[in-house]
Amino acid sequence: MATAVAIAREKVATLRALGFNTISVLVSMLGESLVLGGIGGLIGGLGAPWRFNGYQTSTMNFQTFSRGGICIPCAPLLLAMGLIYALVMGLIGDCSRLIRAIRLPIPMALREL
Repeated sequence: MATAVAIAREKVATLRALGFNTISVLVSMLGESLVLGGIGGLIGGLGAPWRFNGYQTSTMNFQTFSRGGICIPCAPLLLAMGLIYALVMGLIGDCSRLIRAIRLPIPMALREL
C-alpha cells in the first residue's frame, strides 16, 4: 500500500486538478485500498485451508520439561477474521500516506510528474 500511495500522489494531484473535491478523491483511494486488501485477504483465505488445515505442532515447557501439542483448524470464523484483518490493514496502511498526498498542494504535486 505504501508503494501504491507513493505512486498515487500524482494521481491524486491530477484528479484534484481536474476538479474533483478532496473527499471524493479520498473515498475513491480508500475504496481502492479496500479492494486490494480484500484481494489479498481472499488469496490468503483460499490458501490457508490448503496449507494449514489440521496443522499440528508441539510446544515445550522448559520449566517442567513437558510437551504439549497444538492442532490448528481453519474454521470459517478464523477465515472471516483474517479477511477483516486484511481489510483493516489495507486501510491503515493507506490512510497516513494518502492524507499526506491530499494535503500536498496541487502545483507542487504536479511538478513531481
